Amino acid sequence: MQEPSGYKSGRVASVKQLVKVLYNLKQAGHKWYNTLHIMLTDLGLHITRVDLAVFIARIQKNMLILVAHVDNCVITGSSMELIIKYRAKLNE
Repeated sequence: MQEPSGYKSGRVASVKQLVKVLYNLKQAGHKWYNTLHIMLTDLGLHITRVDLAVFIARIQKNMLILVAHVDNCVITGSSMELIIKYRAKLNE
């Protein structure tokens, strides 16, 4: 989405123009997965060899596991502090 020409940015209630729709397209799932994969790789997670929807990260003695299914993700790990940290990174 982008702002149409002639509208000022930075307002709380702003106007956006939809540039490209992903829903109801054959390649929507593929595009979403590619975006997710790039983002998670940038955060230090790696795909497991067994399942392309399971990402893991080993940070010192701790492990973080993220499982993606359709447009939902589940995060678990050996450290609650690490889970909270990565949830905050994902929200950014």
